[in-house]
Amino acid sequence: MTVALCMFALWAWGGWISWKGIENGNGWIGVILSEKIRKSLNKKENWWKKALLSVAFGYVAMGAKVIEWILTFVMRMVDGSLFR
Repeated sequence: MTVALCMFALWAWGGWISWKGIENGNGWIGVILSEKIRKSLNKKENWWKKALLSVAFGYVAMGAKVIEWILTFVMRMVDGSLFR
């Protein structure tokens, strides 16, 4: 249950950051999406497209964070600092 809550929190965090990135054009979303696409997504009638894209990018951000945690754990196990 705790893992599910953590995963949901990471997904929500990634989705929120993606939503803000689409609005403002900053961060890694601004690099991926062109100005024309961002302007189209920011129109009021396209809110659902923006929401779906934010959810998708939220999953990408969540996956990247989990991979970062795994790699950090493995690196600490390899150099022994995890057990000092």
